[in-house]
Amino acid sequence: MTWWAWLLVFVALAIGAVVVLFLQARGVWRAATAFFAELGDASHRIGEITAQRPADADTTTTTDGPSLPDLAVFDSAARLRQERARSRR
Repeated sequence: MTWWAWLLVFVALAIGAVVVLFLQARGVWRAATAFFAELGDASHRIGEITAQRPADADTTTTTDGPSLPDLAVFDSAARLRQERARSRR
């Protein structure tokens, strides 16, 4: 092969590489744009939810209803065993 044929092969390879890189970069750009749009939408939704929630609201009690029951997971194991033994009698 002559030198100009090799030159054409390398130019074709370079153009192909540039096209592939462009397509990859465009895909990343579109994905990043969609991600940040969703992130902004989620931030907006969270802002609306927190604006609707009263500032002094507690997650375990409400002013007009009963409080949530205490979970046994957070109690001591010894106290739970004693209560279970008392309930069996």
